Amino acid sequence: MKLFYAIMLVLLVLVSACAQQTAQTVQPIQPTGQPTAEPQEDGAAMEDESGESMVDKTGDIMEDTTQAASGDVSIVGKEGFDPLEMAISAGDAVTWINGDEKDLVITFFKDGSFYLNSAVIKPGESFEHEFKDKGSYEYWTLAYGVKGKITVQ
Repeated sequence: MKLFYAIMLVLLVLVSACAQQTAQTVQPIQPTGQPTAEPQEDGAAMEDESGESMVDKTGDIMEDTTQAASGDVSIVGKEGFDPLEMAISAGDAVTWINGDEKDLVITFFKDGSFYLNSAVIKPGESFEHEFKDKGSYEYWTLAYGVKGKITVQ
């Protein structure tokens, strides 16, 4: 009889592990019309083809605020990632630094399809990944449901 219960327990565990999990729905953030990114301290004035400084609608000189070729992303818990979006070149690496109090795993999707899960990132530790292929990579943490995006050019 004990063997029967053991077999039933194993079957129950296997069936529950194969059950389809429902995906969380993430609500998109509505744009406010106000820029949210601060220009980088070392931002240089953007120039057009003729070498002239480009000016925005307010008359201010526009600065180049593109991200560095590779960089760090801070995980700030339920507040999300900093920065939320990053543009890099193929072959560049990005490091996620866990600034939260709990262990976190980051799930990555490339062009809408599952790509990879990070190892468990303990508080104060980091996870680095090199992006070899061009595309759009979205990532998020299950712990808080926050997401970010990397565009590999």
